[in-house]
Amino acid sequence: MDVLDAQTLSDIQDDFKQFVVLDKKHSRSGLSDEEYTHWHSHNVSLLRLFGVESSHDGKERRSIRVPLQLDVIYTIGLVETTAQTLDMSAGGFAIAFCDDISPSAKGAVTFSDAQISLAFEVRWVSIEAGRMGCQFTDVDTDALEKIETVFYDAIFAKLSTEKRRLDDELVRVKFRS
Repeated sequence: MDVLDAQTLSDIQDDFKQFVVLDKKHSRSGLSDEEYTHWHSHNVSLLRLFGVESSHDGKERRSIRVPLQLDVIYTIGLVETTAQTLDMSAGGFAIAFCDDISPSAKGAVTFSDAQISLAFEVRWVSIEAGRMGCQFTDVDTDALEKIETVFYDAIFAKLSTEKRRLDDELVRVKFRS
């Protein structure tokens, strides 16, 4: 990952504030074409924080997907498994797995730090990569707010870590001078 400079980080922080407002509107009532363009631009900017060049994968996404490693417990059928997310969005997550899981399997996931449990459906499985992508289902407004809080807090924590790194670097440079 490229190291972010102070100006780039400042730009990303500004984009994050605007992104949250548009993202909440996007998930609740939708965006105009102009708003969607801005939302996508902020999305691409935020991904730089995670060393990702672009979110464009040929499909229009309903929400930004970023590489976040969060502790989860997921249950499919009677099997409960502890794992970490590989990436996440307000609409779902991807995790590594080692079981024989089929697309369309249904389950529940609990985000350990936030004590949030949500239903999900497996949308895709890559046996070769040992990954599966899951979409949250039956998400009411309260659950959406909770998962957005987990998601936005994780992005904010990454911003804070980068800011501390830059501040420490500045102190080291001044100390050497």
